[in-house]
Amino acid sequence: MGPIVRWPRATVPAPFPDPRKALPLTTPPPTTRRRRPTDPADADAPTLIYSTVSTPLGSMLVAATGRDIRAADFGASPAALTAALARRHPSARPTRDDAALRPWADALRRHHDGEQPRLGLPADVVGTPFEERVWAALRQIPCGATRSYGDIARAIGEPATVREVGETCAANPIALIVPCHRVVRRDGTPDGYRWGPWRKRALLAREARAIGLEAGGSTPNRAGAPPSSTAAVPT
Repeated sequence: MGPIVRWPRATVPAPFPDPRKALPLTTPPPTTRRRRPTDPADADAPTLIYSTVSTPLGSMLVAATGRDIRAADFGASPAALTAALARRHPSARPTRDDAALRPWADALRRHHDGEQPRLGLPADVVGTPFEERVWAALRQIPCGATRSYGDIARAIGEPATVREVGETCAANPIALIVPCHRVVRRDGTPDGYRWGPWRKRALLAREARAIGLEAGGSTPNRAGAPPSSTAAVPT
């Protein structure tokens, strides 16, 4: 019998991973997107309390978490406003509470009547970082003044975002308190408004009159009569 020849052992390739077994993550999980207030709310969404008030510009709804206002809308009727609130916050359990919101409702009434030109009400307006910067800039516009969309874009340090500023104004969920009605075209023309251009024009005219009276002027209101003193009446 001849000599024994030992051949080198062949290298056996590693088996393919079993697809039934979980593999370790090689990348971090995606970050959670920040929810907008119109998203389907999560299970921890707070209860919203709301009230509706009659104003010279139609019915108005104000909704809050108890500490901050989350929505302020104009609409054709209290029923339509309540239905819209429920659609935007489907799991937030909207509950009517006129007594709890009476101070804020009265402040909105006084603002409409020209008795309280400046609204210092607390607002919790949640959006993307860009939206929140725009909405914060809107709150810096003095009552009786206006700014152009370009002015706001420059104020937040992004002068090329004029169109996006307009879209953010249109997405504002809190009328009056976040005063998107004070943003106008470059030539000063009041254009689109989420709650109707006619309301935008009326709000600007009311604020101009209120500031004139506050400064000692004698500018009458639209009808030439003194401002209404009708109390805010839940509707």
